[in-house]
Amino acid sequence: MADLTESSQSDAVQERLRALPSVERLASSVHDVPHAAAINAAREELDELRERIQAGDPVDADPAVLREVVAERARLLADGSLRPVINATGVILHTN
Repeated sequence: MADLTESSQSDAVQERLRALPSVERLASSVHDVPHAAAINAAREELDELRERIQAGDPVDADPAVLREVVAERARLLADGSLRPVINATGVILHTN
């Protein structure tokens, strides 16, 4: 009997994991941020959701909620990657 319960729980976890969108689908739904930031943000968010699902925690996998969470995380990643720099050495630096 315990095997059936564990199997049912395992099936439920697998079903919840399958319901999550792919990294690419989630990242492509986020606009106005660099694609690389959206990919990284989607990957991080989905990794966290997978861990929570496997731990048995409740998660909100609503596509609209996920899109907003990933968009905010992507904006933070994009904003944190570039910052102004002053070259006070007198040497000309060529940057992209």
